[in-house]
Amino acid sequence: CPCVPAVPENLIHYKKNVSRIKAFLSGKTRVVLNSLTSEQKKYVKNEEFEKASEIQKRIDSIERITSQTYDPFVYLTTPKAQTIRENLENFELAKLLAAYGINSKVSRIECYDISNFQGKEATGSMTVFINGSATTSEYRKFKIRSISTPNDYVMHQEVMRRRLKHTEWEYPGLFIVDGGKGQVSMVMRILAEENIKIPIIGLAKRFETIIIPQKNAGRYEFIEVRLPHSNPAINLVKRIRDEAHRFAITYHRKLRSKSFLK
Repeated sequence: CPCVPAVPENLIHYKKNVSRIKAFLSGKTRVVLNSLTSEQKKYVKNEEFEKASEIQKRIDSIERITSQTYDPFVYLTTPKAQTIRENLENFELAKLLAAYGINSKVSRIECYDISNFQGKEATGSMTVFINGSATTSEYRKFKIRSISTPNDYVMHQEVMRRRLKHTEWEYPGLFIVDGGKGQVSMVMRILAEENIKIPIIGLAKRFETIIIPQKNAGRYEFIEVRLPHSNPAINLVKRIRDEAHRFAITYHRKLRSKSFLK
């Protein structure tokens, strides 16, 4: 609130937000996006990636609600508008993967995320989207058992190894992991060990980059794909990743609360 005394840094932040809101409501969307992008680059340069990620979320939100793929009026006036959007997202993701030689059905997708604080009470989550829609009855959560120190790679491997033991759970057409090349490559090892030939991609948080493994001369290299934030394919991948993150962190906080009470 502007009437409450604030330290100079907070006051500067407040004024900057007010200025951006005024510009946005005046239709100066590009001015706001350029300002946010400039601020994000400074954070990246200083290796403040969490702050840069927060800026990216604001950029994504602005681009989403000002793009042609998001029209609130359509959702009020068009029957089955959500289904139409989900079908479009599925189609665009399948088309993107096909361009990189991955011809797989994306009607069923599983996504994995890890949540931990210094390795303590670490959890993993599995979320399931069918035809672009969250299927919460098939979500699964995992309490990490193999390690109690921070190691995202090993935790991802444990979760995938335990998931694959459940052959009664229907296999997806695509795996997604929250992470970059390291996380994708480590999970790929588990799939190879179990001789599971299901495509896997990653979504790196830093710039919301899709990581796609490509086999070249017997070895894998990782293609980084950055799509416009209005692209239906990236919207689907981000939605399922965000849901996996939410599910993992909710379980993690629950375990931490129980540990604290003990």
